[in-house]
Amino acid sequence: MAELLNAPETNILFREKIKNYLSLDDNENEIVDNLLKNGRQSLTKYEDDIVSEIYKKAMNGYDNELIFLLKKYFEKEWKMEYGKMCPWFLCFLEQYKNGENATIYECVLNRTANYGNRYMKDTPVLSIVLQLLFEYIDDDCLCKTNVFENLWFTVTNNGLRSIEQYSKYIGKEALQEQLRIPSALFQALCEYYRENVFSSLKNKSMSRENLHELVLNNVAEHGWCTDLKAIKDKFSPRTYKILLESLHSFHQTQNPSEKTASEEKPGNGDVTNVFLNVSSFQYLKLVM
Repeated sequence: MAELLNAPETNILFREKIKNYLSLDDNENEIVDNLLKNGRQSLTKYEDDIVSEIYKKAMNGYDNELIFLLKKYFEKEWKMEYGKMCPWFLCFLEQYKNGENATIYECVLNRTANYGNRYMKDTPVLSIVLQLLFEYIDDDCLCKTNVFENLWFTVTNNGLRSIEQYSKYIGKEALQEQLRIPSALFQALCEYYRENVFSSLKNKSMSRENLHELVLNNVAEHGWCTDLKAIKDKFSPRTYKILLESLHSFHQTQNPSEKTASEEKPGNGDVTNVFLNVSSFQYLKLVM
């Protein structure tokens, strides 16, 4: 297994190893495609096509070759696909993986191997950062409540400052650290807001100096309904009004959630779930 985990991996190699592990024929590429997109849980659709003994082993726990392969694949995707455009994101991942939050990193990676891109939304970098930071939103909370959905909706509408509404799902030190600009979450929010903010600044009169970044930073901090008060004097009154109207048009209203989370801060029993399924992390440390 150590040799498997340390080998230089390519997408083709990942696919071949998964096919070999599941004893798939060459014409069963659909199964592998689904696994690399939707994680291990997608395998349930193909239970009748896989040898029962192999299927049961693959679906049992987090100490099996399929999970290790999927974790390596998704981790590579995090670094190569998302980290390529965001160097700060690579540093953030390394801090979690190799620091005191290594267990949280392993839990989120396990979740991704199990569910694939289910929780990645349209900006995976932001989703991964939120999942790592809000450690008390564990798998049970994700499946049984709308807390993560509501968190996503809130920060993508109301910006960085709005995370204080979800303070019971994040450590106090982490919360204060992320509210300081430029934090990892602030930079992830910039990635989310960037395209629509810049589309609102296409007018030539708004293209001078570093105006794009100033507006983006303001929206990332305060959300679509920002008044841009700190940089208001950099625009003519007419341009300022047009820009605000454009930015405010992106703000959405949310329907009441069908599921609700407990109002009490997670206790030790809840926190325990965050640290489940980390035996593979201990295993990795042994084989590396």
